[in-house]
Formats: sequence, C-alpha cells, structure tokens
Amino acid sequence: MATTPYIQHLIALPSEHQVYANARLTTRNGKLICESGLRMAVHQLEALDQAQLAIPPFAVTSIDNTLTAEELYQDFLHYLQSNTRLKQLSQTHLNHNVLKTCCTLACRYPVIKQHLTVMRSQLSDTYQQSLFCAWLSTIVMQHINKQGAEIGSMFIAGLCHDIGMLHIDPAILRSTRELTVEQWLEIKTHPQRGHRLLAQIPKLPSSIAQTALDHHELPDGTGYPNGKLANSIHEYAHFIRLLDSLFAIARKHPDCNLGDVTPMLEVSLNIKNDAVGRALIELLTPLKSPQTLVPIELMPYFTKVVKSELTHTLTCTKILHKCLLSFGFKHQHKGLHALQNAMFHIVSAIDRSSVINSAYVRFLEQTAQQQLSHYYTEIERAFIMNKEVRFQLNKLRQNLWQVVTKEHGDLSLELTDCLMALEDVPEPTTARELNDLWVMSL
Repeated sequence: MATTPYIQHLIALPSEHQVYANARLTTRNGKLICESGLRMAVHQLEALDQAQLAIPPFAVTSIDNTLTAEELYQDFLHYLQSNTRLKQLSQTHLNHNVLKTCCTLACRYPVIKQHLTVMRSQLSDTYQQSLFCAWLSTIVMQHINKQGAEIGSMFIAGLCHDIGMLHIDPAILRSTRELTVEQWLEIKTHPQRGHRLLAQIPKLPSSIAQTALDHHELPDGTGYPNGKLANSIHEYAHFIRLLDSLFAIARKHPDCNLGDVTPMLEVSLNIKNDAVGRALIELLTPLKSPQTLVPIELMPYFTKVVKSELTHTLTCTKILHKCLLSFGFKHQHKGLHALQNAMFHIVSAIDRSSVINSAYVRFLEQTAQQQLSHYYTEIERAFIMNKEVRFQLNKLRQNLWQVVTKEHGDLSLELTDCLMALEDVPEPTTARELNDLWVMSL
C-alpha cells in the first residue's frame, strides 16, 4: 500500500516516539480509523493516509517525547562541540541566552516541534543543516544589532527552511544513484510544500514561510520554484541560501576553515549586495588559515592553474556576453531574458572582483617568473572566487542548452553556435601535484 512521505516517516519512527490520534479519526464514509487519545498502529496510519482527509496528518496526530526547547539547545551545543572551527566562532560571538530563548520560541509551535522531532530522527543530515543555518543566522543578526523579534524570526526561518523535505519521498532522498528528471522535479517542490505547511501555523511570522518558499530562488531569475528576480526574493531567503552553500562546503571539506571560502561568498554578494551577507563575511574572515592553503613548494604549479582557469573564464564570458547581447532586449522571450539576466549578474561579479581580468592574468605571469611569495594568499583568493564564477557560468551553459532544446528557427541556431564556440574553448590546465589539496575540489 503506497503511503505519502510524511506518513512513511511517522511509521519509521523509533519506539520512543509513538504516534497518537488527537481526535476520533474516521474515513469520509464514517468508518473508524482510531479513537481519540489511542496509539496508532501501522495499519491505522496507512488507513489515515488512504482516507485523504482535508486536514493533514500532522494536524490530527501527536508524537510521544517531541523535541523540547532544552533538547534543541543541547543539540546545538553537541553539534558545535563536534566541530572545532564552529566552536571557535561560537565562543567568540554566540550569546547562549539568546540561543536558549530562540529554542523556546521555536518549540512554542506544535507543528514545528513535531516536524523537527521527525526530521531529527529520519533526516539527520537535513536536521544538522537546519541547526547550522539557525545557529549562524543568530550570530549574524546579533552582530548587526537586530532586535529580539527579528533574531527569533530568522532563527526559525533557518531551522525550518527545509521542512518541506519531510514531504518528499524518502526513497528519493536516500538514493545514492543519479536522480531521474522526475525525482529531481519532486525534490524541487520542497520549497512550496514547506511554505504551505508554515503558512498555516497561527501567529507564525509570514517571513518564515516566505523564506522556505524563496530559499532556492536566485537573483538572476534562474532559481526555483518561481524564477523570481532579486528584488522579489525575501531578504531572509537570500541569506539562508548563502548559509546552505557554506554548510555544503563545510560538510564536503571538513578540514577547511570557514574563513577560507569567503571569496566565494563575496562573489555571491556581488550579485546581491546586502548588509547581512557582508556581516557574515566580516565574522568569518578572522577564521582564515594563517598559512597559505597551498604549500609554498607547490605554488608554481598552482599559479599556472589559476592563470589557465581565469583565462578560460574570461574567454567563455566573452563568448556568452557577445551572443546574448546580439538579441537586444525588446524581445518577449522569457527564457532568453533569464539567460541575459544571468549573464549580466556574472559580468557584474567579474568586474567587481578585481582579480578576474586580463591584467591579473598578466600579473600571474610576473608572479610565477619572480616567485613573489607575498602574493600567494591573494592568488588563492582569486582561484576561490573564480570557482564560484565558473559554477555560475556552467549553470548558465546548462540553461542555454535547455532553451535550445525547446526552440526552433534562428534563435536555436544562434544559441547552438554559441554552445559550439564554448565547446572549442580549451579546458583549463591541471596539475596532478595538486590533486590531494581540498581547495582544488571546491
């Protein structure tokens, strides 16, 4: 019997989290499912699911031993203690009384308590990511002197932005294989699912549901689920998206200091320049590694790689910019407008980076020839910045392919020519001597 994702999670809960009926539950034709106050067996949860009641399952069920404010606070402490780099930032900047208050605030909402309990048990990686976003957003909001209500709202937004994942098929989330198009499309519905859930909670600030809806939107209009442009995306969502990216890097590269990847955030801030994001960089910058990320003896190899990568970025950008400008801006093609917006954001980021340009490429040649070691840290910064720009370029390239496959006629031909020109650009130089460095796999 097929069951919806949330019911699957309820069935899979361990014995300390028994599920009970909050009311007398019947099917639409009056057949009894479970009496109020009784524990629900698996077949009753399945029957509740099949009944397709107008009220969602979490509104008519309760769970034993739901997460308390103190347990949530202790989860934060345990998570921070397990990572020395996060611990360092917390010791310097975190007000524990504020964190405790925020935990109490979040646990005042029964629906949030239940979902966090289920997430903690069934989606531990998502739960850790939620802790990370809530913790760091609290520190940043304190740093820019926001008041209690705003800190609390941002904390809950960070904690709940992926709550919609509990309503995605668990088999898809557990899969180790490459996702099918259909599976990926289902995952991309989690912002709307989270928004619908949070928007129905009485007295919950609307900014929290809006953050859940918008946290995968991108300023250039290429995000999801609604393809919003910068000014229409909620400000909290911009910031939570940055924190999600930071968490992904920290999880993939546990040896890196958070301060070492701030150049990637700077590129994102070039796209959406906001005070909260700048405060995040200000907090993380002191955490940079005291030494270069690349050993001195490997710097000659590294400098050649950086020069090659910057050259590749500049060449691809020139091709894409020329192609997308050639169509003008008076057309009514939504897909082409999105491509042009993405291109302008990338060009703006490059222009303001101060290191992704032909002059800096020439400077790298001089640095390599004269072994100017005092510039090595700056070269690493240029490399990390360029990694983010290349990611944006590759995404633009993928979106361009999608437009080509849907179009016919002159537009399709011209975009295909552009893609063919990109294919002709030589791939950047690599050096096997650098393969073991974490910074190379950003």
